Amino acid sequence: LHSQYMDVRGSIALHNTLEISAGTKNPQPCSSFGLHPKLTSVRDLYVAGDALFVANTGVMAKPITIENSKFETPVQLFAHNTMQREAWSVDIYNEVA
Repeated sequence: LHSQYMDVRGSIALHNTLEISAGTKNPQPCSSFGLHPKLTSVRDLYVAGDALFVANTGVMAKPITIENSKFETPVQLFAHNTMQREAWSVDIYNEVA
């Protein structure tokens, strides 16, 4: 996985990341992950059980693919800024607005 990261990020890839075990309490796709080397306090909080990481989260009305996403969900997916806005609103159907 690290080699894939290095290939994708190229010259902007972080080197000497802090490797952290993902643990075994919950199923994880990876056995470990990396943090920016200056985030030692965050690593320490995680190891102590006082912090957690949430990955691959988003706002979806139902499972979709990139091909049918424009027709199957009211949420504009695959764009960081719009997913942030949707996550902040936590009302993908605008029923409370």
